Amino acid sequence: MSVTKITMGGGQNPELPAYEYEPLPGPGHFRILRLQFGASDDDIPTCTLETHALSAAPAYKTLSYVWGTGGQTQPLLVQCGEEQEKRVIMVTASLDTVLRRFRPGPMSYSSARTAGWALWVDQICINQGDVDERSEQVQMMRDIYVQAASVLIWLGPDGSRSAPHAKALLAKLAAIRRSPGWTRFPKDHQLRAVGLPPRAAPVWAALQAMLKNTYFERTWVIQEAVFAREADIWWGRTRIPWSTFESGYVIASLNMMYEPDAEPSCPQLSLGRVQALVQSRLQRESSVGWLLMLRLTEHHKATDSRDKVYALVGIVNEPAPFKVDYSLPAARVYTQITRHIIEQSKSLEILSSFHPLDPTSPADDGLPRWVPALDRPSETTTEVEWFDASRKSEAWWKGGPGAAVPGDWKTLTVSGLSIDTVEAASEVIGQTGTEFNDEWRRRIVAAFALLCEHAAAAEKVYGADLIRPFACAFAGGSTIDDNGLPQPADQDELLLRFAIFINDNFMQDLLGDKASDMQGFGAFHRLAEVALDARSASSGPAPKNITLDPKFRESLRARLARVHPNDAEAVSKTAALILRCIRLQDREATQRFAYVAQRFGWRDKRFFVTSSGRIGSGPQQLEEGDSICLLHGGATLFVLRPTPSPVEGEDCHYYLGECYVQGLMKGEGMDLGKPSEWFNLR
Repeated sequence: MSVTKITMGGGQNPELPAYEYEPLPGPGHFRILRLQFGASDDDIPTCTLETHALSAAPAYKTLSYVWGTGGQTQPLLVQCGEEQEKRVIMVTASLDTVLRRFRPGPMSYSSARTAGWALWVDQICINQGDVDERSEQVQMMRDIYVQAASVLIWLGPDGSRSAPHAKALLAKLAAIRRSPGWTRFPKDHQLRAVGLPPRAAPVWAALQAMLKNTYFERTWVIQEAVFAREADIWWGRTRIPWSTFESGYVIASLNMMYEPDAEPSCPQLSLGRVQALVQSRLQRESSVGWLLMLRLTEHHKATDSRDKVYALVGIVNEPAPFKVDYSLPAARVYTQITRHIIEQSKSLEILSSFHPLDPTSPADDGLPRWVPALDRPSETTTEVEWFDASRKSEAWWKGGPGAAVPGDWKTLTVSGLSIDTVEAASEVIGQTGTEFNDEWRRRIVAAFALLCEHAAAAEKVYGADLIRPFACAFAGGSTIDDNGLPQPADQDELLLRFAIFINDNFMQDLLGDKASDMQGFGAFHRLAEVALDARSASSGPAPKNITLDPKFRESLRARLARVHPNDAEAVSKTAALILRCIRLQDREATQRFAYVAQRFGWRDKRFFVTSSGRIGSGPQQLEEGDSICLLHGGATLFVLRPTPSPVEGEDCHYYLGECYVQGLMKGEGMDLGKPSEWFNLR
C-alpha cells in the first residue's frame, strides 16, 4: 500500500496510506461522497464515500467544474470504516478549491453545520484508474444527473469581482419581454430604450468575462448541466440562478448581440461559447442527433480526446451505437461514430462538417482521413445548405452497414461518380490568421491567369467571359440573407460584388501606403474592371450620383502615379474605375460578399482547373491528378486521391475534403453520363 505525506494544521506532516477503491457491487451502483465539517479554510477537505444502488440512493447534488491543469496534487482525506481511519486521494487544485468552498463550516455557502453534504463528483466517485469501471459509470452518467436534486456549476474564484455585475446585467436582459429585433449589438439609444446600460458601462466587460470562463469550453459540462432538475451557477461567492443566465442568453442571442459593429466602443459578447450548453438544456426533451451535437461542441475541449464523443452519449436522444469503452483508441471511437452517422442518416453531411486530415502528413494515431478529427476544430468547412450536388440521393455503401473491406475498420466504401480530374492548381490563396497583403493579391491574379491559360477548354464550358465563373468560384457561388444563412447568388450580382471587393482592397492599401509590389497591385485592380465589363448591361443597381472632392481626387491621382509611373492614361483610367466602383457601392452587400468569399471561397483553399476546363476551389492539400467526385448522399463534390490499397485488387482513395466546382453544385454532374462506381475511402 502506497503512502502519502501531507501537511495538516499545526505543522503536522503525517504519512497516510492512499485510498484503495473497492469494486462496485454490480451494474447500476455508484458512489457518493459526504463532505465533512471544516473548522477553518486551512483544514484539508475530508469526506466519506458511500456506495448505493442508483435506484435507492439518498438525495444528492452533482458538481460541475473544470478539472484544471497541473495534475492531481492536492490531498483529500477519506474516512474509512468504523474506526474512521483516514486515507488519501489526490485531487486537482481546482477541485480542492471547490470542496473547500462548499463543505459545511463557518465559511460555507450552506447553513448546514453537522450533516455532511452528499455530492457526486466524477473525479472522486469514479475509480479513474479502472478502465472498466470508468466505462460503465460514463454510460450511467445521464441517469446520475437526472436523479440528482440539483447541479452546482462552479466557474471558479471571482478575482476581478465581475460576478455581481454580470448577474445584474443578465437579470436586466432576462427582464426584456418584447424582442427589440436588433441585427447587431445595439447603439446607446437602443440600449436605453429597453433599460440596458450604455456600451461604455463596465457590466458588459463583466458579462464577457463570464462567457470567456474556461468552464464553458469543456465538453462534459453540457451533460452535467443539461439533465439536472435544477442548476445554480456559482462564480466566487455569487450565485446566479440558471433561469436568469438562460433567459439573459436567449434575449441576447435572438437579438444578435454577438455581432459587433465596426466601432471600437462596441462590447464583445462571446455568446457562441455557451450555445451548446443552453441549447441542449432548452431542447433536452426534443430530438437532438449526433451530428448536431458534434457540431455544437466542435470548439469544446476534453482532456481525454475520446470524451469528445463519450461526453455526448447521454445527451443525444437516440441509442448509442456502441458501449463506452476506454480501452479503445480515439481513432476507433471517432470512426465508430462517423460510420454510424452516415449509416443512420444515409447522408455524407458529416464529411462536409469537419476539416479532414492532411493526406500529405502521417495519419494521426491511425485515424482514417475520411473520419473527422473531432478533437481539432475546423474553420474551413463549407456548410452551404443550398448545395445539392447529388440531388439529395441517399448514401450507398457496399455490403450494407460496416466496413466494405472485411476486417478493415478504416475503410469506408461508398458509391458515386468520377466527374473530372484536376489539371492544374493555384497556390493556396490566403491562410487563416493572416491579413490581406501583396502576396494574396498576387495569388488571386495568378489564379485567374491559370484559368486563362486553359481558356480553350474553359470557354467550351463557360463561354468567353472567364471572369464570370472565376468570381462565382471566388465566393463559392453564395451570398447570405439577412439572417446570415447561405443562399445561391445571382452571377451578375457576384461579378459586381467581386469588382467592388477588389476595388475596396485596392483603395484601402493604396491610401494606407501598404502596397509594395506596384506592378502586381495594378494587375490586381484590373480584375475589377474585367468583372464590371462582364456584367449584363441591365443588371444591378443604378450608379449613384457621386463626385470626388477635388483635394481627394488630386491626392488619389498622385498615389496612382506610383502604381502606373509615366503612364498618365493608365492613371486616368484607374481613377475612372475607382469612381465607377464607388458609385455602385453598397457597403452592407460588399461586407457580406467579403465574408462569404473568405468563408466559402478562398481561405485556406486552392483554385483549380479540371481536364474538361471547369474551375473550382478545394482543400489546400489538393494537387494535380486528384479526382473530383460526386458521392451519393453528399451535398458538395469531393476531392479524392488514388492511393495503394491494403487489399490486392481493390482501388483506394484518400479523402481530401469537399470542393466547389462552378456549374456542378445543383446536381448537374448527375447528367454527365458518368457510370456509378465504388470508392474505398481511407
